Amino acid sequence: EPLDWKVKDINISATYGGGSNVGSHPTINNLISHAACFAVYMGYHTLMMDVDLVFLKNPFPYLEKALIRRDFLGMYAPRNDMYGFVNAGFMYFNPTAKTKLLVKSYENLSILKSNSDQQLWNTVFRHNLLQQIEYRILPRALFFPLWKSTNKYGYHRNKTYVLHTISGHKAPRLAEHGHWYLDSKCPFFDKAAEDVALRRNLIQPKSK
Repeated sequence: EPLDWKVKDINISATYGGGSNVGSHPTINNLISHAACFAVYMGYHTLMMDVDLVFLKNPFPYLEKALIRRDFLGMYAPRNDMYGFVNAGFMYFNPTAKTKLLVKSYENLSILKSNSDQQLWNTVFRHNLLQQIEYRILPRALFFPLWKSTNKYGYHRNKTYVLHTISGHKAPRLAEHGHWYLDSKCPFFDKAAEDVALRRNLIQPKSK
C-alpha cells in the first residue's frame, strides 16, 4: 500500500476533545478513509460515516435502492465554498470499477490534504478526469444535517433515517432534541471512563 510508510507517524492524542478539523481529527479521518477504501477494493458495499450520527430508522433498504446504477451516495452539505456540497461524514459506496478508481485516487492524494477530508473528497470526485462517476445527494429530510434547528428542511422524527450533528457542541444539541442516548440507560456507557470528549460535551441535568 502506498501509505504504509506513514504508519509510524500516526499519533492520536488522548486529550483530543472531538472538534472538527483540529487536533487528531485529520488523522482519525485518514484511518477511516483508508479502511473504507480497502473495503471497497475488496468488493464490499461500504458505508463511511462519522461518529456523531443517530440512526432513527434502518437506512439500508433505502440506500440499496438509491445506489442502483450509481457509484456512491452522499449526505448533503449546505455549503457554497471549496469544502463542497457532499458531507464526507456519510458516504455509501458501490464497489464498481469507477468507485475503486475514485477511492484509490483519494487515498493516494490524502498525503497532500489539509485538515479537511471533505474538501479533498469533493475535489477528487468533481475532477474532470472522474466526470463519469455517478452519484446522488441524499434527500435532506431523510438524511438530516442538524445544525441549530430541526424546524426547517423537512426533518420529521418518524420519517428521517439519520440525524447528523454537524459543527460543534454536538452533545448539547442532541440532548436538546431528545437524541442523546449515551447515558446510564445505555448498556455500553462506562460512567468511570476517563473520556475527555464526553466530559467536555456531556450535558448534565439542570437542577430545578
